[in-house]
Amino acid sequence: MTNARFMRFVDASGYRPTDAANFLKHEPNVSASEQPVRWVSREDAAAFCSFEGKRLPRPFELQRAA
Repeated sequence: MTNARFMRFVDASGYRPTDAANFLKHEPNVSASEQPVRWVSREDAAAFCSFEGKRLPRPFELQRAA
C-alpha cells in the first residue's frame, strides 16, 4: 500500500490505532506519496485491507507462496 492510499483510508474512515507509539512515524508527505507506507502494525494493515474489501494472507498462504 502506498502512503497516498493509506492516508485516504485514514481520512475516510477516521481510523486510529490502539497503539499509536510509532504509527506513521515517518509522516508521509507529498513527495513520498507513492512510496510504501511504513510504521504500521498488522492490525493497521488488516484494517486497511478490510476497508479496501480485501484481507491479509493467512500464514499457510505465505508459506505456500514462499
